Amino acid sequence: MHAACPLVVVLGAALLVTGCSSTPKVPGPKVPAPLESVAHYSENLYDAARSKDWTAAAAQRDTLKRAVLELSRAANESAALKSGVSAQIAVLDTSVSNHNRMTTLRSANEMTRLAAELARPYNPPVPVEITLLDYSGRELEVWAGAGDLAKLRDATATLRQTWDNVRKTVEKQRGGVAAATGFEALVARAESAATIGDYAAAATPVLDEVDKLEQLFP
Repeated sequence: MHAACPLVVVLGAALLVTGCSSTPKVPGPKVPAPLESVAHYSENLYDAARSKDWTAAAAQRDTLKRAVLELSRAANESAALKSGVSAQIAVLDTSVSNHNRMTTLRSANEMTRLAAELARPYNPPVPVEITLLDYSGRELEVWAGAGDLAKLRDATATLRQTWDNVRKTVEKQRGGVAAATGFEALVARAESAATIGDYAAAATPVLDEVDKLEQLFP
């Protein structure tokens, strides 16, 4: 609903309207609660699997399954992305039960990516690309743990592409120029990595700095 103009003044034949020089911005629709839950609990599941807390992982998986079920009923979400979410929850159902740490980490992180893409049409306050930087940081962590240099190079390329897409947006925020300079250095560090240990050392600072980037967006 548009706000009423605060002042209307009639001067002879002229009508002077003040306070209405621009059209008020209309906020976009809120990200649906089930989708927020999928994003939240998939990250919690990743953290539980990383620490090998399988009791917590099972609890997070079960909560995540309920959120996915609710999401599957939403008619306005992408069918292809929802299908991807359903496929990942099937993988997680088995991997958590079998205490398969690597598969759980990979699948939980993929769920985070899918949830971010599903949130894109809602233009959330924190840009989707910032969430995807978090995803890429965890990809570095996962593939360093697996010792897969090819996957690490792919993850770094994705990190670079995502960062390049969002850097200007970050720089426009208060304190964003300094934050962008710092994050650029971390991306460059990952790009210069030559060994599994180099990539592993780059992963945690990336994840820590993404948390700071998120705080730039109120």
